[in-house]
Amino acid sequence: MDQQNIELIEIIWKGPHNISSLKNDELKNEIGLYQIYGGHPISGSNTLLYIGQTTESFEIRFRFHETWMKEEIDEMKIYIGTIYKYQKYSSEELNRKISKAEQLLIYFCAPPYNSNHIVSYKGDENITGKHIIVLNYWKKNMLPYEVSTIWYHSECWKNN
Repeated sequence: MDQQNIELIEIIWKGPHNISSLKNDELKNEIGLYQIYGGHPISGSNTLLYIGQTTESFEIRFRFHETWMKEEIDEMKIYIGTIYKYQKYSSEELNRKISKAEQLLIYFCAPPYNSNHIVSYKGDENITGKHIIVLNYWKKNMLPYEVSTIWYHSECWKNN
């Protein structure tokens, strides 16, 4: 496979956090992805419940989640992921990478509280001509080390 046909998105994960510690954390004004873990009646405790993203700030985004998270039986654990920036990205490019990574992670992990992107992955590989590989580093918790569009768009998959 030609490396020119691959877009690599590397995510640095930190955590666990809880809702109140996140408000005081240095990451609260960052943008990126997040994972929420808690109890689930079928999967048990420490289940990946939700994967989300923010292009505003984690503090603003978690105002939306705070109400339902307080009603959960188990304490919720939050992991924050930021895109590793080995080069300077425009805000538009950074937002696109965050969105693509979120779509792939939801599709492959299928958290029970997510509803979008679970049934199918609708990527832009046909437009860009590039496969996407998402690599998860550090405190990734239950996420796989790697997810990609390579398997999803393989000739073997299409022909069988």
